[in-house]
Amino acid sequence: MLEIRVQKRLRDFDLDVSLEVPEGEILMLVGENGCGKSTLLNMVAGLVNPDAGEISLSGEPLFDSSLRINLPPENRKIGYVFQNYALFPHLTVYENVAFGLRAHHLPKQKVEEKVDEQLKAAGLWELRDARAVRISGGQKQRTALARALAIDPSLLLLDEPLAALDIRRQAEMRQELGDLIRDFGVPSIIVTHDLRDVVSIGDMVSLMETGKVIHTGPAEEVFNAEPLAGAVMR
Repeated sequence: MLEIRVQKRLRDFDLDVSLEVPEGEILMLVGENGCGKSTLLNMVAGLVNPDAGEISLSGEPLFDSSLRINLPPENRKIGYVFQNYALFPHLTVYENVAFGLRAHHLPKQKVEEKVDEQLKAAGLWELRDARAVRISGGQKQRTALARALAIDPSLLLLDEPLAALDIRRQAEMRQELGDLIRDFGVPSIIVTHDLRDVVSIGDMVSLMETGKVIHTGPAEEVFNAEPLAGAVMR
């Protein structure tokens, strides 16, 4: 279970969010650009510090302002797929997937085992020696996800993971992405603007508006809640 209760003063508004994501559940986070979605993900990941509040994962605090706990990003066991994938363009697919494992100082044999496993699962084995700058958008997306999964994360965060793909590739990757995340079985938050992502991948959906969550419910409610559907499609 991921539990979030955070506050932060941003330039144009105060962010004040309370959310829970049960084990194995996928929460789709939607809302207009600039409402605080990516900032919230970055706070959970430890890349941005809240002003106050608590973030805990499986009962263990990642951040607690009252107890002065603030784990560094590398100690949070979070797999993060950024909107632009944040791959190292001149490293190979293999080296990109291995990067997080090496940062955790795992033994060479363990790194090789985990990278081989994720590359094969993602259908990237034949591309392992290709430089990231030379692979397609869909292959970059799968590489970024393989890198996130290779560290055996306890939480997955994905910021617009399909937005950089063309419409045809989005349709192809949507089911694949949902299956991979669901099979992994950890709490997950996916930021998206696409109604198709919400209903195809998500279990729950939360609508953010100027730093606050104003609606949370089953993903299928997107069809019946006009403000929610409008926010997703913007």
